[in-house]
Amino acid sequence: HKRGDLVRMTSSKRYKKNIRPFEEDFSKILKTESKVYNCKSTGEESIGYIAEDFVDLGLDRLVSFLDGKVESIHYNRIPLYLTEVVKTQQKQIERQEAHIQELRAALERIEEQLR
Repeated sequence: HKRGDLVRMTSSKRYKKNIRPFEEDFSKILKTESKVYNCKSTGEESIGYIAEDFVDLGLDRLVSFLDGKVESIHYNRIPLYLTEVVKTQQKQIERQEAHIQELRAALERIEEQLR
């Protein structure tokens, strides 16, 4: 797209083809660091991420390029990565809870044998 073009984003599958799972090391998003900075043109202080840091982490799909140069971050795509991280963490929590239940049952059996 060229600057100034109006783009309509759609979510319906009727506008898409070649739909497939998005596979990525989503945990890389956890290595990002928020920054405080001053805008060169206005001097105004702001907060956010630095796009080059995302490229350094291999998060190119979250970065916009203009004429081959790093331009900005697609902040609207970050939740996609965070959702996948949360899903992975939820599975880990569920495995740990099951393991805790197994350990409790084993402890109860041992305590019963000692009585």
